[in-house]
Amino acid sequence: MGLEAQTKFPQAKFTPLKEKRSHILREICHTRLLSFPQAAGGKQLGKNRREWCDFHRAVGHSTEECWTLGAQIEELVQQGRLGHYVVRQEGEKNDRRGESSRGGYGAKKSNRGKGGRSRSPRPATYQGTISTISGGEEQVDDWGDQKDRKSYQSYQVLTGENLTPLEGNRRGRTISFEEEDRRCDQVGDEPMVILVAAEGFKVESVLVDHGSSANILYGSTYRKLGLSELKEMRGCLYGFSGEKVPIKGIVEIETTFGEGSNTRRIPIVYTVIEAEASYNIIMGRPALNRLKAVVLTYHLCMKYPTVGGVGAIWADATIAKRCYQDSLKVGQRKAAVNTLSLELDPRCHEERERPLPVEKLKEVQVGPLNQRTKIGTTMTKEQEDELVQCLQQNSDVFAWSPQDMPGINPNFMNHKLSIVEGAQPVAQKKRKQGEEKRMAIKEETEKLLNAGFIREVRYPEWLANVVMVRKANGRWRMCTDYTDLNKVCPKDPYPLPNIDRLVDNVSGYEFLSFMDAYSGYNQIRMHPEDEEKTAFITDSGAFCYKVMPFGLKNAGATYQRLMDKVFKEVIGQDIEVYVDDMVAKSENGRSHCEALRRVFRILRRHQLRLNPEKCSFGVQAGRFLGYMLTERGIEANPEKCRAVINMRSPQNVKEVQ
Repeated sequence: MGLEAQTKFPQAKFTPLKEKRSHILREICHTRLLSFPQAAGGKQLGKNRREWCDFHRAVGHSTEECWTLGAQIEELVQQGRLGHYVVRQEGEKNDRRGESSRGGYGAKKSNRGKGGRSRSPRPATYQGTISTISGGEEQVDDWGDQKDRKSYQSYQVLTGENLTPLEGNRRGRTISFEEEDRRCDQVGDEPMVILVAAEGFKVESVLVDHGSSANILYGSTYRKLGLSELKEMRGCLYGFSGEKVPIKGIVEIETTFGEGSNTRRIPIVYTVIEAEASYNIIMGRPALNRLKAVVLTYHLCMKYPTVGGVGAIWADATIAKRCYQDSLKVGQRKAAVNTLSLELDPRCHEERERPLPVEKLKEVQVGPLNQRTKIGTTMTKEQEDELVQCLQQNSDVFAWSPQDMPGINPNFMNHKLSIVEGAQPVAQKKRKQGEEKRMAIKEETEKLLNAGFIREVRYPEWLANVVMVRKANGRWRMCTDYTDLNKVCPKDPYPLPNIDRLVDNVSGYEFLSFMDAYSGYNQIRMHPEDEEKTAFITDSGAFCYKVMPFGLKNAGATYQRLMDKVFKEVIGQDIEVYVDDMVAKSENGRSHCEALRRVFRILRRHQLRLNPEKCSFGVQAGRFLGYMLTERGIEANPEKCRAVINMRSPQNVKEVQ
């Protein structure tokens, strides 16, 4: 029919279309809307052998000149299936709300309103631009109108060999990707990094990540946006290798994608975390699904439905490369801070793996009321009875509250700052805190006052701020920023024990007991002359520490010096100590109780108290300083073995290097 029809009806007129026939053919060729002719078998269908027709798959005429294709497209237009390709006359009702747009930021396409009049969008104004962490006009919410919402539900996606069909008579726009959509000539694997607008700011370095189950807003960006108080949310975010980051809270922000006729504004709920990163925001699956976005990394392009058609955003390959390179340089540098929790045991358990048994434990009562601690379950009945009796006889070495801690005799050991001569005191300006944080700070301060750990101070020369950090269990940790004070304190060169030697000395024993001091650092007094140098400011006033706080530069060295001095008689024989990690060891059950009694006598003599909740007595295997210790010796840590087994194989040269 092709050539015969073309010559028979050369003057046939078709409905004016917005797109060329070749473009429409590429978008609907994989559907059942067209009836393709049989292959020409090498025949020439026309006079011009230099022209090629994609519809007939033959030479002789071009796709644009193909009458058969034009007739089938015209029939589909009359049936209403391709109405969105029709050029609307001025004043004619447009039931599809405008035309498809494929422009990126700054694309200039008409935005038709009611009555068919063209209205150019007013340029948005911003308060500023937020670049990478390391270093407008109010739009109508598309989702607020039910009619608009329906218009977004009929979009189809076509790209290359995609077989997604246009369903029957259902009218809908098509989101397609063509080779022309690829703006980057160089082939690479850059991440999809875009720009969005939020709270009157242009936010750069926004990573589009299908693998993220949450939309991430980093704390630095949150503060730059000047947002209100966070909504409380407990829990952690977990990485692919199991690392976890505490959640500070969640916040909902109206976020704008694209500019001009491409603009799409939707509310997005972000999870706020404190972490170093080369990006400002990570757009995860929730945001992409809400936007109904389609991302093609080969084109570095993201398209999404808008009121007027289809909007598009292209990633900046240069910024994407820079962010990727910066992400490789992001270290784990953290300012030294004092950490205090509601239980007055402020150690951050993520900083270093605590000694932990690997067998099941059970609680036993060692004192009146509910004074309990944990023991292993692999002992014989006789061994268990002897161990419980030993613990009950020495229950005074456990602290059940801060009032049970008499503290180390300051004449035996105290902490002195030794500030360099001529250093100028620094009084930090008080920082603002939200209502929830102020209440938590007040509660923490009262607990420290009641425990006798701090006292009120007037006219301090050194003054630090407190910082509240959400812990994994949802509670608050009060931190004190001692950055300025630590800068003028020389480092104490007191050596820490060699980890390999400690692990060798503990391995191969039948029974182990893991012990933990009750808020160990706070059992050491500050030197009287240095107490006021630890001052911090709150709404309730200025306070200083009477005991050694966490976060001071040489606190770890002082504590190790104390442990070496206290246990010098039994280190290597009954116990091994690494800062505040203590492991008692013995070759059998009877000798283990004798070793514990010697350790308890030393603890009682120096008024050092244990935390019963974090002690485990009479176990046969456990993790210590990252190693698995058993009676047979040092074994591979099962958790690390699983991590290696589940590790993803390198995908490119960079990952291999």
